[in-house]
Amino acid sequence: MVKQVERGNDPRRRKGGDARALSDEAQATRASQNAGKNSNKFVIGGFILAAVTAINLAIFLRKSVMPLKPVQIPLDAPRVMTNGSSFSPELARDRLWGSYRPQVYFGMRPRLPKSIVTGLMWYPMAPGSRGWRTMRHLAQQDDNLLRYGWLKHDGQSFGSQEMVEEDFTLTTEFVKQSGGEHGGHWAARIKGKAVKGSRKKKQAKSQVALFFYVFNEGSEELQPVIEPPTTRTGTPKMTEIHGETPELGKFTFKLPAKQATGSDYYVSHAPRIEKLHDFVTEKMLRGGRRLDEVTWTDCLTSLFATEGSVVECVGKLFPPKPNVVIQQAVLDLPFTMDITFTSLSDSKGSPPAGAALTKALKEHHKLFDERFESTFQLQEKKYSADEIDFARAALSNMLGGMGYFHGASSVITRDMSAPVEHMTRPLFTAEECDANRC
Repeated sequence: MVKQVERGNDPRRRKGGDARALSDEAQATRASQNAGKNSNKFVIGGFILAAVTAINLAIFLRKSVMPLKPVQIPLDAPRVMTNGSSFSPELARDRLWGSYRPQVYFGMRPRLPKSIVTGLMWYPMAPGSRGWRTMRHLAQQDDNLLRYGWLKHDGQSFGSQEMVEEDFTLTTEFVKQSGGEHGGHWAARIKGKAVKGSRKKKQAKSQVALFFYVFNEGSEELQPVIEPPTTRTGTPKMTEIHGETPELGKFTFKLPAKQATGSDYYVSHAPRIEKLHDFVTEKMLRGGRRLDEVTWTDCLTSLFATEGSVVECVGKLFPPKPNVVIQQAVLDLPFTMDITFTSLSDSKGSPPAGAALTKALKEHHKLFDERFESTFQLQEKKYSADEIDFARAALSNMLGGMGYFHGASSVITRDMSAPVEHMTRPLFTAEECDANRC
């Protein structure tokens, strides 16, 4: 007799059903787990994307905005320069003018932005020389001078230096004199003499072409005073330069050149003081033209003449608002030429010139030597004369190397793609400054 088993009670069917149920549950569990994993991946990916976006935004902001703040905002701190410093009102007047142009061989200027700047250029005119192509102006090694530098400088009112060429020596000296309300007066003496044993000393003519310039960094006009030609000179001569600025008041430069065998002048509007050297040599390069062909524009480009070519701009108009005036003098060696600056705010005083300047220079030389010895006692310590001269020159070049500059520094950090300008500020420093930038 066959025993019938109910379908639902069949153990084999129950076992297979349970397996299928477990399989379905496992699949559901795995599907749920996979969905959770995918969801987690999306969440993590979203976080990573947000983080990368935030980092890129921060880098962008740091490069484009953040660097501007630390380099352009003044430091909120107590002032370092107090009333007892060299910039204080009590001392600034006596130290307003000085040889504060270490990037040139010789030049005077006040510690004022956008003000009057003076300087000296020269070149030898001996036969065989390259003439104006060897123009000396910026202090640089390529000029191949045998020696140049300050021999004595007190840092305030007196200085004496030498520039030694192969065949001649130039000496520049200056003294300052107090007076008035704008820093007083000063006088400069430029001397030239042939070097002993020079191969060119015995030549019939050994000449130097000197160029003394006055440049106004501001907007005020310089006014040259021109004397008409006489039967003795035959050509017009520039004897003075007048000017006025808010900081310096009215002033006068006197430019005597009695010893000059040739003299000329140049009045123009130059773009920038740091480009004046190239500006002058470029104009000389163009050469001279006949007087009846010359306009005042041509005077700007060809007034300076080389050997054998002379241009005189007689009766021609000056350019509008000239800011540079240059006096050229061709001088036979040996020579002495004095240049004076007079502040008209001092109606009773004037700078020394001629014999008075000679006396003043001797007194300053003596005072410098006495003060140097009282300070360092090198003679008392049995140092030789050469060693003492070396020590004087070392101190003098440190003091004479002080320079005044005014402008904005370019600042860049490693996170910046290009430099930005710092705030416009004055700089009074002994640190070297590139002649093409300062």
